[in-house]
Amino acid sequence: FSYWIKAVGTAIGKQYTTRITNVSTNSSTAGTLPSEWTRYTFTFTTGSTSTAYIGIEAPDNSPADGDEISIWGAQLELGAFATSLIPSDTRFTSRASVATYYDETGVLRTAPVNGSRHGYKYDGRKWVETGLILEAAATNLLPSNTPAGGTYRTVATYPSMDVTSPDGSYSATKLLPTDASAFNYSVFSIASNALNGSNMCGSIYAKKGTERYLWISLANGSGGEPNGTFDLETGTIIRTGTLDGMRIENVGNGWYRCSVFHNMDGSGATNQFVVSVSNSTGARSSANYLYIAHPQVESGTVATSYIPWDYAGTTTRAADVASSVAYTRALDSA
Repeated sequence: FSYWIKAVGTAIGKQYTTRITNVSTNSSTAGTLPSEWTRYTFTFTTGSTSTAYIGIEAPDNSPADGDEISIWGAQLELGAFATSLIPSDTRFTSRASVATYYDETGVLRTAPVNGSRHGYKYDGRKWVETGLILEAAATNLLPSNTPAGGTYRTVATYPSMDVTSPDGSYSATKLLPTDASAFNYSVFSIASNALNGSNMCGSIYAKKGTERYLWISLANGSGGEPNGTFDLETGTIIRTGTLDGMRIENVGNGWYRCSVFHNMDGSGATNQFVVSVSNSTGARSSANYLYIAHPQVESGTVATSYIPWDYAGTTTRAADVASSVAYTRALDSA
């Protein structure tokens, strides 16, 4: 049995355990979670009558909300040692809704119902293929009756003809505060508070104009305002505030997808996703502008692929359905 594993943030260095049970000799191996992709292998002899179970527990000491690990390339094979990875033969079957993906040029495209998605990711220099996209169902909780969406205390020009948005259209909004002393922001109300007491993730595409700093908050309904600041010039997080987590992803052409997540306190009747033109300390600018597009709020801690609005209510992306069969690598011949 072999797999690759890596940890992110606070999970790095915490203990993990690999357990193999119902075999001739049960195995339990502990280690610390690495910050870079690391392959671990385990060899065991199966029992004659019982089903063997293999599991990974991580982190299993001092776990905290927001700990993140990634596991890739799990493989089970006959033999005394692990061989090179045998790719899974996974085949897309269906999806009951449209869904988005980046094509080889970095344009945000929409696949039709029951259309497979083979995505790409920007590595800072070029778009590289990431393979078949398979996601669980998710709902964009932002209702809107206009494409611009939101309630603005700014000059919000929609559509802005200055730039094209990540989907190649003129659907971005130019955000320009109008008051140096007031809180100039854009509010996107969250349609349902059913997620009170659980994690919400808010994301938005943003591009610098004359201002490089974007401020984002997930207001939790009880007067709290967890927030943080992104630098749209360097593609970095410069202030995390009291949010549980923040991420920024370069999607090319000057655009970044900025996302935040927070465990909502459970008391709110008016949870909101809020964005603002900012400076490096979180204060608001009175004259500088930036561009935003495609806001989304969903359950969880990670922004999934963008779920287009229908401008009438919340929108759900159906789960991708796939099948997988055992795959045999041909024998090497010398």
